[in-house]
Amino acid sequence: MKACFAYLLTALVLLQTFSRELLVVDFTLNQATITARFCVNKARPQLHCDGKCYFAKKLKQQEERESK
Repeated sequence: MKACFAYLLTALVLLQTFSRELLVVDFTLNQATITARFCVNKARPQLHCDGKCYFAKKLKQQEERESK
């Protein structure tokens, strides 16, 4: 039982530690979907935003959660 608790606690700490990296991986893997659904600049393709506006907003939210 102690080993199970230790593994769970370790996994939670690692998820907390690498939350920003996981967000980057998620954005990279789902960039086409994010661009199609959430990009505020999809009407202006000359900006080459490709969902980076949404990604920046999510990064800012993540930083705000971490600072609390």
